[in-house]
Amino acid sequence: MWDMARGILRWRPTPVSIAQEHKAALARALQSRYRKIQQGMLYSAEGRSCRDFAEGVSIDLGMVLIGLAECLGSRKLAEDTLKDIIALFLQSFDPSPQDREYIEAKRFNLDRQFEMLRVWRAAGSERRIDAVLLIAARFLFAADNADLPRIAKLLSPDAWPIYVRTLHVFGRTVHSAGLEKPETKSEARLDG
Repeated sequence: MWDMARGILRWRPTPVSIAQEHKAALARALQSRYRKIQQGMLYSAEGRSCRDFAEGVSIDLGMVLIGLAECLGSRKLAEDTLKDIIALFLQSFDPSPQDREYIEAKRFNLDRQFEMLRVWRAAGSERRIDAVLLIAARFLFAADNADLPRIAKLLSPDAWPIYVRTLHVFGRTVHSAGLEKPETKSEARLDG
């Protein structure tokens, strides 16, 4: 009996295997979404496009980090995986030799993405996406505090699909009733 009890206490969830295909799939999704951000098809609110394409990519990277942390169960593993995904994403732009060295060293500043992850974890399950998108509204539009909640709601259909895509790449789905998919944009936005 004690052997069985010790075995149960030592049990750890099976680690998720991270294949190069997982990273490549998410890098391709980011590339597709980047093109849509440039065209004003993502992260626009009330006819206003985000002030900088990089801000839209930053939000996408935050949503990917959140999904990775949930799937992999480790912030450090999620960070390392995200850095690999960013490197693959940036390679598609055929960077200069100097930039290529930076990309290969993977010295990316992920402060904004970690802020989004912290807020996600701190918020109740019904409010997670709203809390993260308040940050996104600030990054994308430098909006007044009074406008942030309204703009955040408008961004939800754009941010949600990359989070869901991240979960799907690792064979997971959204199970929480508090994280219902936004109704206003189609599932076709999963990209990749």
